[in-house]
Amino acid sequence: MSGDRFGAERFRLVRRSGADGMMRHLFAGATGAPYMISDNVTLPQGEHRKIRLLEAADEAALREMFARCSADDMHLRCFATMKDFPAKMAARLAHMDPAEEIGLVATPLAGEPQQILGVAHVILDHEEEGAAEFDVMVRSDQKGHGIGYALMTALLDEARRRDFKAVVGYILRENHAMLQMAGELGFVAVRFEGAVNFMRVDLATVELPPLGVTAA
Repeated sequence: MSGDRFGAERFRLVRRSGADGMMRHLFAGATGAPYMISDNVTLPQGEHRKIRLLEAADEAALREMFARCSADDMHLRCFATMKDFPAKMAARLAHMDPAEEIGLVATPLAGEPQQILGVAHVILDHEEEGAAEFDVMVRSDQKGHGIGYALMTALLDEARRRDFKAVVGYILRENHAMLQMAGELGFVAVRFEGAVNFMRVDLATVELPPLGVTAA
């Protein structure tokens, strides 16, 4: 799980303002079906999951997912304690600004009981033109199955499809699993802020690993 450098407050409970017009166009202007958003993704252990765009109707399922995340995982995500985290975060993501943000969720396949197993999200980074800042979280009991890796691969592919040049994120140095995954996906640490690594991947040069997509 990636977090934000200013903890829970930076998780944008209040929407950013003053978006650059060109960057908003990049988010809103993509056409065609995203390649790596799939009805059937094969995970490393042979499990099958669906990756799709996050929808406003997902708020209740997101709230349930966050409620089933451990306190340690919430700390790694937010760098701090957030009161009413499940409800606030679910509402925040379910009502994100589509002109500035992309959200993806991992769920069981169609026909299986539906629940959200993980979520990944990017928002325009107004500190670097052409960049977006990511965050990702997988339900605690679903960690270790490859869901976060699949979500991040799809998210990076979608950001590149929309002509972004980079994706950035803040990761606690104690979050070894996230740092390893970020490194495998091409992220490098470009600076350090206390206990946090600021990571960046150049989308023009990174070679994304294939996502295990099978026919739905």
